[in-house]
Amino acid sequence: MPTFYSIGVNSLKSSELYNTLGQLTTINVKATLASDNILKVTQEDYEFIPEQQSFANKTVLSFDYNPTKDGIYVISEKSRVIQNISFNYPRAESEFKYLDLDILNDNVVLNNLAEVFATMEKDDSVTELWKWFTIFAMLFMLAEVLIQKIFK
Repeated sequence: MPTFYSIGVNSLKSSELYNTLGQLTTINVKATLASDNILKVTQEDYEFIPEQQSFANKTVLSFDYNPTKDGIYVISEKSRVIQNISFNYPRAESEFKYLDLDILNDNVVLNNLAEVFATMEKDDSVTELWKWFTIFAMLFMLAEVLIQKIFK
């Protein structure tokens, strides 16, 4: 008896409450299709034909890259609605990721305002090098012009 029970359970799997976008999903639909009929999946103005295999008492639909938008879709044959299917975005994007507090140990804590200004001035002193490069570039350009005037 358990063998027949497992055959019955596995013959037509019940569908999940929702499916995740971007993952390979296989769904069994209670639909027997004629030779050239196909199942379409639609949502308002978006329609596509999933990969499908037709068997004696069911049709297996496979979803991989379609659909690309979440929502409730209608599986239909011609104009006859067979069932609805729901797709959601992956839930991993909603997981909380807390800040690692060990990163904060590398920060410098300043106790008074004078230290803050001294640190800011020290950090900005690196950017003053552009002034020296500009002065030397002007001096070298002046030297080049003088050399050209002298040897002309």
